[in-house]
Amino acid sequence: MPDGKTLCAGDSILFALAYSEPSQETCYVKGGDSVCVSLTEVTELGGTDPATGQALFRLSWRPPGQGGSPGTISERDVKSRGIHGKA
Repeated sequence: MPDGKTLCAGDSILFALAYSEPSQETCYVKGGDSVCVSLTEVTELGGTDPATGQALFRLSWRPPGQGGSPGTISERDVKSRGIHGKA
């Protein structure tokens, strides 16, 4: 995230399968899984990640285009996601 920018509810973020080597830029896995979500709640935890020095946050989200609350996901949808549906 750029310096001076913070996360807030309503922002969209992309989670993508990636890897990084020390002192190198992050590389995205070609053909790797990704999901774009719309943040519903952002809570700053008041600490920093020891590896990056970046602030730590707790995030809640819903996929874009889903108007219901996270509790309205059907059992069928949860089963179809398998282990890759967890974040």
